[in-house]
Amino acid sequence: MKKNIYISILLVLFPIICYTASFNSPSSLYSDSKAYSIGDIVTIHIVEQSSSENRSRIDSDSKTKFGLSLGEEGLIKNFSSLSFSGGVSYDSDKDKKSYSRETLTTKISAQIVSIDSTGNFKIRGQKTVIVNGSERTTILTGIVRPEDIQANNIIYSYNIYNAEIKYEGKGISSTKPNLFARILDWIF
Repeated sequence: MKKNIYISILLVLFPIICYTASFNSPSSLYSDSKAYSIGDIVTIHIVEQSSSENRSRIDSDSKTKFGLSLGEEGLIKNFSSLSFSGGVSYDSDKDKKSYSRETLTTKISAQIVSIDSTGNFKIRGQKTVIVNGSERTTILTGIVRPEDIQANNIIYSYNIYNAEIKYEGKGISSTKPNLFARILDWIF
């Protein structure tokens, strides 16, 4: 009787032991749901900043002098001395400065599209958002190491090798100066 109880317990526990023994299996109760194969989805936190500064200075100085002098022996004998002189001078100093600072912060989902020979993942994601008639599209491609994927499938953009992040848009833009400002900028 004792033997039958042990066999029953073993028959009940054996499938549970076998099921939980494979922790790296995606079907295991104890494994992470971390992306590891083609078609899996990851979330990319894009946090990119760039800034640039450009300065130029143009100094120009132009002077032109000319003159004509005629005396008693010159072409006009009625005038004892005739001289004419003139000159043109132009000084200009122009400073041009331009500053640019751009920040892109967003989240985008990407899919693992291939796995290279070293086990790194090639990812691609695209997101389009339309707000008040203005359409913005974010496209991301790059290569990710498996160890850079966090347990909740999040990857930061600075961990993506050969990251190509395109942020394109069409529609209303408030950064374009009005016509009067563009004319003044063109004149000066």
